[in-house]
Amino acid sequence: MLKKIAIVTPWFGEDQKGGAEQQAFQLATRFSGRGLKVDVLTTCGHSFLSNWSEDFYPSGQQELPSGLVVQRFPLDSRNEKLFDDVNAQLLGTKKLRAGVSPV
Repeated sequence: MLKKIAIVTPWFGEDQKGGAEQQAFQLATRFSGRGLKVDVLTTCGHSFLSNWSEDFYPSGQQELPSGLVVQRFPLDSRNEKLFDDVNAQLLGTKKLRAGVSPV
């Protein structure tokens, strides 16, 4: 029986610069290279720094040459000010214990 795995990430691609995004891409390609069926579920967004209300990639399913199946979902509008306010509050939260995030 072929083992399947799904990787879910807000954005996905070989050109991603963030640590988590690059890790997701590397895991997906390495699992696929070892014979696992890998589906990636992600948005049509490009990156953390791009506009989260505008699709960069087309929606739908795409199979990459590596065998990965990428399913992209369209973005919806977002409240940028609310996100920025909550994000700033979270980033400014004092840690309760060294090395442990309060989130």
